[in-house]
Amino acid sequence: MKRALHDAIATTTNSNAAATAMPTATARTTTFVDFASILASNDSSATKNDALSPPNGSLTSVSQNNCSTICMPFNHCSFPSSSPNELGGQTQPPSTFNFSQMPLKANRFELLQQQQQQSWLEHPKKKTRQSPALESPSMVLSEGEMLLAKEMDQLSLKERETVYDDIHGVSSVIDETEQLIAQSLNAFAKELHDFRSPNKSAYEYANFLSPSFAQDRALRLAFLRSSQFDVAKATKRFVQHFYEKLQLFGSDRLVSHIGWNDLHEEDRVGLRKGGVHMPMNSRDSSGRNIYVEFFPKWEFTSVDSHRRAEFYNFMSCIRRDEQSQRRGIVVIGYTIGSTLSGFANAMVLISRSQFEDFLPFRVMGVHLCIDTSSISTFRPFLSLLLKVIPKSIRLRSRIHMGSHLECQYAMNSFGIPISVLPFDASGNVYYDRLYQQIQWMQAMEQQEMQQQGQRIMQPLEQDCLFGRGAPSQHFVGNIRLIELVDSFKAEHDNATSRKEKTVISMKVVQQVKERHKGRFLKRCEDGVGWYEVTDTTARDKVSMAFRNLKRKDKD
Repeated sequence: MKRALHDAIATTTNSNAAATAMPTATARTTTFVDFASILASNDSSATKNDALSPPNGSLTSVSQNNCSTICMPFNHCSFPSSSPNELGGQTQPPSTFNFSQMPLKANRFELLQQQQQQSWLEHPKKKTRQSPALESPSMVLSEGEMLLAKEMDQLSLKERETVYDDIHGVSSVIDETEQLIAQSLNAFAKELHDFRSPNKSAYEYANFLSPSFAQDRALRLAFLRSSQFDVAKATKRFVQHFYEKLQLFGSDRLVSHIGWNDLHEEDRVGLRKGGVHMPMNSRDSSGRNIYVEFFPKWEFTSVDSHRRAEFYNFMSCIRRDEQSQRRGIVVIGYTIGSTLSGFANAMVLISRSQFEDFLPFRVMGVHLCIDTSSISTFRPFLSLLLKVIPKSIRLRSRIHMGSHLECQYAMNSFGIPISVLPFDASGNVYYDRLYQQIQWMQAMEQQEMQQQGQRIMQPLEQDCLFGRGAPSQHFVGNIRLIELVDSFKAEHDNATSRKEKTVISMKVVQQVKERHKGRFLKRCEDGVGWYEVTDTTARDKVSMAFRNLKRKDKD
């Protein structure tokens, strides 16, 4: 780049000398001003700090006082050094620029590259000379990083300050007054009633099985907080939450909190290996929970396995942690020490998971750590990740390059203490902490089950439910009961005494319980959960089913 500047200076100097008798120093100064104006041509609102005109005719580094104008998605890069004679005896510029504080926009960096390449084309003898700065992988912006830089450039000053505050953990928290909460919950209920979507059937089914669970105030408030009390956004995520839960865990667990035993074995293996971490006691300096994707220990092999494990992790921690609901979470993607195949597989699974669409959390910052030696290998996958994640998360993403210790100290500058990370300075997982976290979550699940007592919170598909209306009639267990009653209909019609009909009804009850392992359940009077009725009450329900079939035949 120094050679390109020197050639540009020499050309302009000769041109000016032929036209006028201006001093050489003045010509050089004018050249620098013109070069700065070329860089600033894509930004009509450039401030005085953007100008690169050096005092006393010498090159100087770009001012860092205006670092809020852009935050490049990598930490630092090295420019080639040059001797003082290369620029006509001028003082050489600094050899290292901090791009995270450099006020140049991405399109200006492209112009700088193009001008240097044009200079090489104009001097065939110097074509073979390569620029260490442009050869360095850390200097070449990927498509994802260019998209991030472009979107940062398009933000207003207020929007940019909001992004920086979120990343550094200094953003304000909404003051949750009782009036705000009451108004938001009422608006949420109205929006949910009017909401139209094919996926809403999962919520409606959950509301039939357990109104107390589907209408739980704490769960709805968690979605409102994660959306910063945007009622429409919270309602959409709330409905999608039940749909995704039904797809991942089935109807048997739709109105129950997901526990360790509800996971598949491959899900539990992935969590025990340490591929993902979300310990309750790991918080940054502003009190936000830290969630870690540790790719060297990534063991998930399918999208559904990853989604089930993450669903369990997030809901187990966030629904019990009001502070995480209000302040959001910080995500760390740690690639140092991982293989290319493992990392590529993880990127594909994460890009398809889309947890932000159905889980009650808000990402306030994302930190992606890469080993310097693996930049050229891993960067295309990180670029893909940056392109597929939502814009609000992409703007809050930063890439750190270096060793284990260098990346950990870089995250420390964003308020993430090294002591709260689930691995040491060599990348070794603290498995004792991980297992303690799993045991804590299992203990909390056991405590919740004891508090529920004898109540059945989630009917199974083989159960038969008491109740009127379409939800009960369309329940899987009730449909099977009607089919079973129909198979005994001929025998029941041929019975000559009431005692014989009672015996046939009891046969149906016994088959439901012994062969199908089902239960006859009735909703509790307070609407919270179900309880199992006696055989006599169950027999009365079966007798009613026989009478209904006989009535339909007459009609």
